Amino acid sequence: MGNFPPEVRLVSRGGVEALKELSSAKLWIDNQRKIYYLRRGLEKRNSQYYIQTWHGSLGIKRVGLDSPLSNVENEWIPFGKQDAEMIDYIISNSDFETNVFKTNFFGQGNIKPWGHARNDIFFKNTEEIDSIKSKIRKFYNISENKKIMLYIPSFRDNFNLECFNINTQMLKSALNKRFGEDWVIAIRMHPHLKKYSTELFNFSETVIDTSFYPDIQELLVASDGAITDYSSCIFDFMLSKKPAFVFATDIENYNTDRGFYYPLESTPFPVATNNKELEQNILNFDNEKYQKKIALFLKDKGCIEDGHASERIVDLIEKIMKDEV
Repeated sequence: MGNFPPEVRLVSRGGVEALKELSSAKLWIDNQRKIYYLRRGLEKRNSQYYIQTWHGSLGIKRVGLDSPLSNVENEWIPFGKQDAEMIDYIISNSDFETNVFKTNFFGQGNIKPWGHARNDIFFKNTEEIDSIKSKIRKFYNISENKKIMLYIPSFRDNFNLECFNINTQMLKSALNKRFGEDWVIAIRMHPHLKKYSTELFNFSETVIDTSFYPDIQELLVASDGAITDYSSCIFDFMLSKKPAFVFATDIENYNTDRGFYYPLESTPFPVATNNKELEQNILNFDNEKYQKKIALFLKDKGCIEDGHASERIVDLIEKIMKDEV
């Protein structure tokens, strides 16, 4: 879990102690809905505040009421509405996200276009970035002369595992040929799927499992490239301007089941539906065109990330704690 100051009290998620802390805290900060706790009797007092930071950035996956799943699995909706009614502030990083939040939080909450605190890490100075990189390399015993490609796929609602058939050896060979040096493939499975990581991949010195590392943002900063299918963390990673690719073998099915807010092809990332296409996308990668696409994409979505989100949110927290809001 890492080191925490003595003022921080840790409790297990979902337990009685967690419910007790929520009931007594003056301020809640969460990046997902509190449906689990609402089902167990959680109530928000008038003197409490709730800041919602949401866990996706510019995400392509439709969520909540926007997803076709809401027509099938809709028992969450009353709880989702109850959760939204409790929210005081919602943190957004773009015009796009603000519009999504207006629908998916039932028109509730004061939306603050401040950027996401977790993404401030991409704007740190060179010395701080190098320190994070060294930390990850030391943790996984990766030498300084190797590059890191992070594979971060999303999960499927039907828990299909066949879509994670990325050919790590073909990938490594293409990376070595296109970018030079030697590459390590770091696999980061979704929390719902990390227990399957050893079944899906043959791990070695050059293919490593990073699924249990506590801070994915540090992994993103330390990596020299990233590959995903539909995970929103690729849009966090995009802020680093480093190469990123899409490897998605089930685009049509996923779009039908979950739905996209915009076509995958409209993102800056080269899209592959099989290993051969991924190989070609890497070999033909044009960084100049890629950087232009990133700039246009962020402008189109109205992204306002600038590395100062934490300052704005902390200022709000201090005002809440001092009863100045």
